[in-house]
Amino acid sequence: MRSVLRRLRVIRWVIVGVWAVVIFTLSAIPARAYPSAPGFLSYVAHFCEYAILGGLLAIAGGGWWVLIGRSEPDLTTTTGAAAGELADPSSLTTLRPPSRLTVWRAVGAVVLASLYGVTDEFHQSFVPGRSPDPKDWMVDTIGAICGVVLVWLAVRYRTRRSRDRLKRPV
Repeated sequence: MRSVLRRLRVIRWVIVGVWAVVIFTLSAIPARAYPSAPGFLSYVAHFCEYAILGGLLAIAGGGWWVLIGRSEPDLTTTTGAAAGELADPSSLTTLRPPSRLTVWRAVGAVVLASLYGVTDEFHQSFVPGRSPDPKDWMVDTIGAICGVVLVWLAVRYRTRRSRDRLKRPV
């Protein structure tokens, strides 16, 4: 059971890494290779890229159990096992509350996405026809905040919905 949970954790972070590589690759394209477009579309692209990155970081950081509607297995509580002993997965009897997207995890997701935005802008200084722009970084950060807030709202909605389902009389 632990190996499955570990694999899922790794998969979540691999998805974050793949998206970071997508952003890096898009930033490495010289300006002359892009069709001419108004500056507004550039900001929309930055916003969307980093909203997705922020959301993925929030999910990887703890919002994912609730989003899929599952409770996390408590690997230390079993029938007949001493407190603190690792459980035999076949004898699990309880479920721990789902991993939560805490305020600190949400802030951490925004900070990581924003720092990645800074490195992305620095990287663009080496790409022909591109230059770092503090406005792009601000749009990146605002996009990350929106992505994290969307995941936060989805987690709250799922949590409230499952709590309401438990309160209903059968």
